[in-house]
Amino acid sequence: MASKEKFEIIRNTQTSLRELCPKPSYFLNFAKSSKAQMEIMGLVIVVILIALGVLFALRFMLSGEQTDIRKEVVESELASNIMNAMLSTTTDCSAKNPITMAELFQDCAVTNSIRCDSGEEACTTVRWTSEFMLNATLGEWGKDYHFQIEGAAQTEARAMLNFSNHGACGRLYELKTVPMPTKVGTATLKLYLCK
Repeated sequence: MASKEKFEIIRNTQTSLRELCPKPSYFLNFAKSSKAQMEIMGLVIVVILIALGVLFALRFMLSGEQTDIRKEVVESELASNIMNAMLSTTTDCSAKNPITMAELFQDCAVTNSIRCDSGEEACTTVRWTSEFMLNATLGEWGKDYHFQIEGAAQTEARAMLNFSNHGACGRLYELKTVPMPTKVGTATLKLYLCK
């Protein structure tokens, strides 16, 4: 009987333990759901960080700063290319001996001794031709400019080769300078593209 009583006590104890403690699966489910919630929170944080990264990337890709840099480079190249093209252009000053604009600029800066077939002096021809070229390109494209020569020995050259299509540029401009070696020193051609 003692063993039967012991068995009953053990059986009653197990029943009371079952009543006191919920099923073990409840604890396992709670622990599993807690882990799942933590994993979901981690995924939400990762998604938020990726979204912020994409927003910053879009902001910098679509911002105007890159276009400003590109615009400055294009304007700098534009001024340089126009000056190079202008100086290497052959004029119709002399039918027998082709004369480039660079040669006319050099002569105008020092002696103004070249006479064209039309009877015009070098300064008059180079002024008319350079103004025509700049107006036909920059003027047509809506770009304001100022062109001048510095260091010329002749005051006539400094006066004739100082012109623009609108007036002075002010504080914002892109400048291209070209040194022109002459017999008496170096004259400098300057093209300002106004912004």
